[in-house]
Amino acid sequence: MAAGDNPFPDTPFVTMDGVAAGGRATVVTSAVRTARELIDARAGGPGSGGLVLAIVGEPGTGKSHLAGDLVARTANRARTEPGRSRQLRVDGAAGGFARAYSETLIGELIREEVLGDLVEDYFADVTASHLERLDGLRDRRELIEGLRARHYDARKVIERFYLSESEIRDELRRRLHDVTGRDDFSRALALLHQGGFQTEVWAWLAGLPPSEALRERGIVQPIEGDLGAFAAFGTLTMLFARQGHRLELFVDEFDAIVPSGPGREEVVRAVKKLADVFIEAGGLLVFCALPSTYQSLPSGLRDRAHEVRLAPFGQAETEDVIRLYQDGGLFPHTPHSAAEIRRLSGGNPREILRLLHRTWRPAPELTAGHIRASLRVEPLERAAGHAEVRRVIEDALVSGGWRPQSGVRMAGTTVDHWIRLAGNKAVAVLVADSLIDEDDVARVRRRVVALREEHPATEVVVVTRGYAAPEDARAVAALVGRDVLAAGDDLGDAVRIAVEDARRRLSAFAQDEMALVLEGLERANLQHIETQRLARAILGEVSAGFDRLAAAVPAPATPGGAPAGPPPLPPRIEEHFAAASSALGLLTDTRSMFAGLFRPKGPDAPAARGVPRERRLTPELYQAIGVAVLYRGLLEEFRAAVAAWFRDAAPDRTPGPAERDELHRICFDFTTAAQRLPLFQLDRIAEQAPFAEPDDGYRRITRSYRRATVKSALQGLGDRVFRAAVDPAPG
Repeated sequence: MAAGDNPFPDTPFVTMDGVAAGGRATVVTSAVRTARELIDARAGGPGSGGLVLAIVGEPGTGKSHLAGDLVARTANRARTEPGRSRQLRVDGAAGGFARAYSETLIGELIREEVLGDLVEDYFADVTASHLERLDGLRDRRELIEGLRARHYDARKVIERFYLSESEIRDELRRRLHDVTGRDDFSRALALLHQGGFQTEVWAWLAGLPPSEALRERGIVQPIEGDLGAFAAFGTLTMLFARQGHRLELFVDEFDAIVPSGPGREEVVRAVKKLADVFIEAGGLLVFCALPSTYQSLPSGLRDRAHEVRLAPFGQAETEDVIRLYQDGGLFPHTPHSAAEIRRLSGGNPREILRLLHRTWRPAPELTAGHIRASLRVEPLERAAGHAEVRRVIEDALVSGGWRPQSGVRMAGTTVDHWIRLAGNKAVAVLVADSLIDEDDVARVRRRVVALREEHPATEVVVVTRGYAAPEDARAVAALVGRDVLAAGDDLGDAVRIAVEDARRRLSAFAQDEMALVLEGLERANLQHIETQRLARAILGEVSAGFDRLAAAVPAPATPGGAPAGPPPLPPRIEEHFAAASSALGLLTDTRSMFAGLFRPKGPDAPAARGVPRERRLTPELYQAIGVAVLYRGLLEEFRAAVAAWFRDAAPDRTPGPAERDELHRICFDFTTAAQRLPLFQLDRIAEQAPFAEPDDGYRRITRSYRRATVKSALQGLGDRVFRAAVDPAPG
């Protein structure tokens, strides 16, 4: 990194996979040491005891980071101490466990052919047991042990000694049933080994209804919903364990798995059963959860799990963060400025990094006063920024059916938005610049107290458009009875929710029921009018946007004026970008959306496998296509930046320290930006395509395979490019 560059990330969000891929420093706290010791002691190899580890903490305390650290730790140990473990990761469980199971876990098992190899182990073991029962062969211990160790091919042994393969297959199915206790699984896995049914079996394992061929062979029920997925994965875990293998499952954002509404108790019981299976099977289950979610789990599950609770950073850990990002040095920070960073952030690691980025400057030495001053709103920006926040709030209130008065002067203060309700009640929205010390809290307190003295039946909502230190925000929240809202992308929604909550509180003490009814009718009418206005405005913007796009499209290039292709890269670098581009293309082929639209129709048309899905174009599909376009653009810009670096850094020699720092910054910026794009949305292009070919088991399981391939190709791309670029070996 060049001298004078800000060393701290502007978007300090990490994913479990991102940390595991490398490049993220870890502050070793007592919680980190405890988690590492538990992993090392209880998951050292096949045959060791099972472990369920719960990483518990508030948002931003480092749950994903610690999980990623443990992922890398177990993966490194597996490389240095070869065993029979299989690591699986669910980096965010949006859509519940059923989706994570069918699209991530099963996809990984397909891509790596892990389950097929496992069934082959069982087949070899059954063949060895069969030999032990035969006269003349039971004494051939070397052959029998070689089969069990997979030194010999079971099929060749069957042919060599003229054994009955049908009898051995029947024994395989019985053995699988003894292990799983499920007739459907034993039949499906036996068919998987038999051959000819791979597509049908994989589709069934991924949650699709069984095909006619499977139904004819006794597999009639699909693996449905979260409960079915938990049971299926528990069955697979036990299958691996009985052959001396161990599954290691890491789940980030466990909270998304446990629903808050109907079905919660059943899912929680399924989670406990899966945890019991992992402990019995000697496996490793690590999950990240918020404290509220973890405490809501039954005591039986919490008693079996080892909890690692993440605490806020103290002074020493805050200074460690600074040193990790500044090559071991504290300057321009001092212990006093680090203490102020810790106070303002509440010790939250994510907030610490945000503040370090926002307040950083190369010189001179930073003080606590410098930190606070850099967080305050500049006087020249105050009026314009305040007006913008007011506008966002007013738009949100109007779209919600309210009639706010803005900039009302009363009780010796300015109320940014005043909403009158029935029965002489009201909701006031106050905007503050920042909350970073006691003086800021005192100013808000004076405004609230004066307002309530003049209008007692008033609920207050406070919005801060600057930084809000946790302890100061809590003081204001205690004063007004609700959390302080922060200006940001979701401010409008947050204000609508807060004002509606305030209205409900006031309505609980209402006396005039008719006034409340009339107020509700008026709001509904205003909301309808505002919705129509917004719809007309959106249509106008879309039309204008298409006009701008049409004007921006360049005319076709002439043969002599064709644009130049992308700049060349050394082959050792190009192969990483080619693999990433190819993998991304697996999920972003928008042409396939209309593959079934122009298929021949009518009585003379060739027989088709089904009717194309004529679905409407949904907002979710547009979002998915937008993510695809953004990721493709990000990848192309990353490649161009690396190509420019090679051009300037003279690729015929080993890059110097400054050049390495610059490339590291480029790769780090790509990784940070890529982690903010939700790749899982790309699946919707295939799932919701309006005129795609009809869905079937083959396409469903292929999508699961593609998802695993894309994850493998794009995960850690920035770090792989950096390592390949600075390697002096010729490409």
